[in-house]
Amino acid sequence: QIHKPPFALFCKGDLNLLKGFKKNVAFVGSREPSEYASKQLPLLVKDIALDHVIVSGCAIGIDTLAHQSAIAYKGKTIGVLGSGIDVPYPHSNLSLINEIAANHLLISEYPAGVPAKAEHFIPRNRIIVGICNSIVVFDAKKSSGTISTAYKAANENRNLLTIPYPLGTPYLNNSLIKEGCHLIETGDDIRFLDENF
Repeated sequence: QIHKPPFALFCKGDLNLLKGFKKNVAFVGSREPSEYASKQLPLLVKDIALDHVIVSGCAIGIDTLAHQSAIAYKGKTIGVLGSGIDVPYPHSNLSLINEIAANHLLISEYPAGVPAKAEHFIPRNRIIVGICNSIVVFDAKKSSGTISTAYKAANENRNLLTIPYPLGTPYLNNSLIKEGCHLIETGDDIRFLDENF
């Protein structure tokens, strides 16, 4: 239920993970996460891992931390690639992507054999938004893929969430809160939004 949905999705893993839209929570953010985000994200995932599916884009940084945290806390995760599902990218995440495909769910709109390209990642992000009820934003910078995903989520009427950031940081998370993004501090805040979406 998004603008310009994919013609098809290619999947490897547990397709049942796509059925619980209300319980799918995406984590998006920088490929070079701040120390603050790196500390707070696992705590938030730990709070919700047993009753939510954690979704992200398999990239280094925040994406990797979200997938790894879900697995570490015995939860389930969905990885959305910007390449064919037989072309794992980034290569540094090969073992993580293989783990997601084997025991969780890996999806892509790109057919087998399609390599990762820079122009694939913004379209990939709309799929992350499309399969989730809520999107949690970390380390949002102006003109970044993270901020474009945040606005995509808002335009698609998804719950847009973030944690409050310390004063003086270079990120736009507190500005997003001023614009109507939901401020969350614990997993219970996410559950409340699930029930009232």
